[in-house]
Amino acid sequence: MFSYNVRTDKQRALSAVMGVTNGINTGKYLGLPSLTSRSKRATFSYIKDIIWKRIQGWRNKLLSQAGKGVLIKSVAQAIPTYSMSVFLLPVLVCDEIQKMMNLFWWGSSSRNGKGIRWQSWARLAQAKELGGMGFCDLQVFNFALLGKQGWNFIHNPNTLVARLFKAKYFPHGSYLSSSLGSNPSFVWRSVWSAKEVVNKGIRWRVGDGKSINVWMDAWVRDLPGFRGHYWHPFYDCPYSSSCWTAAKVAKPSLTTDEFSVWLLKLINELDLDVMCSVAMILWCVWRQRNQKLWENSLLPAIKAVELGYVFFQDWCRARAGASSSAVQRAHVPLTWSRPLGASWKCNLDAALFSDLSAIGLGMVMRRNDGQFYACKTLRLPLSYSVKEAEALALRKALLWALSMKLVNVEFETDSLLVVNSLSSNSLDCSEYGFLILDCVCLRGNGNYFIRFVKRQANKCAHVLARHACFNACLYESFVIPSWLEEV
Repeated sequence: MFSYNVRTDKQRALSAVMGVTNGINTGKYLGLPSLTSRSKRATFSYIKDIIWKRIQGWRNKLLSQAGKGVLIKSVAQAIPTYSMSVFLLPVLVCDEIQKMMNLFWWGSSSRNGKGIRWQSWARLAQAKELGGMGFCDLQVFNFALLGKQGWNFIHNPNTLVARLFKAKYFPHGSYLSSSLGSNPSFVWRSVWSAKEVVNKGIRWRVGDGKSINVWMDAWVRDLPGFRGHYWHPFYDCPYSSSCWTAAKVAKPSLTTDEFSVWLLKLINELDLDVMCSVAMILWCVWRQRNQKLWENSLLPAIKAVELGYVFFQDWCRARAGASSSAVQRAHVPLTWSRPLGASWKCNLDAALFSDLSAIGLGMVMRRNDGQFYACKTLRLPLSYSVKEAEALALRKALLWALSMKLVNVEFETDSLLVVNSLSSNSLDCSEYGFLILDCVCLRGNGNYFIRFVKRQANKCAHVLARHACFNACLYESFVIPSWLEEV
């Protein structure tokens, strides 16, 4: 059976080559409409009819509100799932299905099915934590299912369906860079409509950076993407304006809304010294933006600029082959002497502060004889789950030990999930999975061992993680604090 878009002569030629006959419209194939007409509402009306028959059968039963909720979630909402994973259902069809479920939920004592609906479906579809019933918004769910198909095009490009769609609709690009094209099928039109949903939920994990378009691809966590038009933090916000003033550099005029175009224009027009100053200021602003976002700290503009000039001079000396003061400062902790062949133990933990919208990370480093060596706490925004926070604490502890050039270190955490994930061979592309992958890579850099201990054996790190809520961002000490001595 061929689409209406295939000419009759091509239908005969293909049928002859493949040795098959051209069948008539069978209505459905594998439970889905084999052809879609102009009226999509009429094409998918069968879904509404099936749900209506189910609801009519439930009306004669004495059901509690809890029973109705179970039937709606497990049966009525599940019926259109298969179709919604392939096609974008019309808005009217989704609305009519939701009205039927809403009427069934509130019930009716009249024979004509009319009754009072005390709340709209939009209200019932909210999460229970927000006062709703946790029902499904069919349109949102439809886009989520179609977005999953788009993600499969990206994640499994060698499958037959992915290769077929790529050959026809985006032969020289990817799903994310594809266009709708001319005369597309309804399946492609549906999957393509969910592209923005996929774009909002993915980001690049930076490796060597060769495949990333820095200006257009999303690669910064918790941002819509570092896009070309996000020049405001560098140019127009009050803090960046103060940095330009403190650096005594004339702010270049904006001739375009695209940050990348503006920056490339400056590179081509300004002399080297001025361009270096501009680049230093942009780096200062971006570094302070990250400090504010992740560690809730912000230097005054003049201090940030002074620090930027110091780093810039250090970078210039490093490029010339001289030792930079920044590198020397990084080795300050190594002035402490330690026994040759000694081993170390680092305990770590994470704590969540919902009332402060923050997480706390704590870690303590001790010599093999139990003597205190150093401790560290960090306070970060509450943008991580519990398991992500525990994995992040391990990652920070590994980086901390590497920065101090410590080897033969045993790390202890009270998160059994994290320890088990380190030895798992399954591929996890979530944020948690990437944190675990980082920990696995860092573990081999310093002969490090990671094991699980119970909370009772991890009290010191737990106290440090809880104490992080009293610090603005970062706390590090090589002298044991008085409040930690008793622990």
